[in-house]
Amino acid sequence: MRGTRSSILAIPAIFCVTACAANASPACAEPDRYAVHGAVVVDGDLTWQRAVDPTQKSQADAEAYCATLALDGLSGFRLPDVHEVQSLLLRPIGIEDRPDACSPSIDQSAFPETPRFEHWTATNHLYVDFADGRTHAADPGTPFYARCVIRALLP
Repeated sequence: MRGTRSSILAIPAIFCVTACAANASPACAEPDRYAVHGAVVVDGDLTWQRAVDPTQKSQADAEAYCATLALDGLSGFRLPDVHEVQSLLLRPIGIEDRPDACSPSIDQSAFPETPRFEHWTATNHLYVDFADGRTHAADPGTPFYARCVIRALLP
């Protein structure tokens, strides 16, 4: 067990049964939503880190990591809040076994090789699980992945 978890929010869900990194299923992508620019992905006024660092971190270490991240001429990244991370979910499986779900539950063309596991948010010890799309609480010392964001347009 990776820490104390309690279910906070169940989000409607689904699952794409492929490894999906380089060959994302069209069903597990939103081709008109994101603009990929090198190491970042633009989604409206948010610019996301495209590749997740493979090292899992505590919530505090994830926040520090994001604060020092610089990608494609951008700095000032931060750990996203729970609603921002949830906005990335694409047809998660949730608590049901649904045949059209994506796993990981994210646009797999824009965000290839996203681990289908827990990702920290900056919100009160909450993480979002990219396997089932649900949000839970955990001990802040528990190591999870981090994907950083900045509210900025590309230079």
